[in-house]
Amino acid sequence: MKKTYIFILVFFVSIAAFNTRADAKTSILSLLLRSKDGNLTKSQRIEIADELLKNIRALDANIPSLTPKESQWLESEWNSLGSLPLEASNQKAFRLSSLPEYQTREFKKGIEFIRVSLECIKKWAGVSIEQEMFCWAGAAYYLTDNGLFNDSIRILVKSGKISLPSTVSEQLG
Repeated sequence: MKKTYIFILVFFVSIAAFNTRADAKTSILSLLLRSKDGNLTKSQRIEIADELLKNIRALDANIPSLTPKESQWLESEWNSLGSLPLEASNQKAFRLSSLPEYQTREFKKGIEFIRVSLECIKKWAGVSIEQEMFCWAGAAYYLTDNGLFNDSIRILVKSGKISLPSTVSEQLG
């Protein structure tokens, strides 16, 4: 039964990866199809996690990091929310969340959560199926948080921080 659950989690995470490059899609799909009756071996699960990690690292490399000055400013602005009246605090939080600096920080955090989850999979594969399932569930959760990634990418494209093919930019709004 646990093997079925792990296959379902791996499959779910892999479906999320189908928003990636065509060669990655083929690679992940071929790994899933090589499983026997839906039972992935430890090495197959690690191979899928490695393929997803490769894509996540490539994506992360294309999003510029905040400078220390930007990080410090954003943290200071965010910390100041508590000293404002509720309505002013909400308005400022909304304004801050629309800034490319905020979206860069959130995007990088999301990518880091996915990376940690995928590394967790590699650590626990074949050691503890329960722990490995927990790691797959974490990766699935973060990989399917389209709101975070779509909003971040849309704002970063509009601000000129990153560029995407026009067809992708149009889909994001």
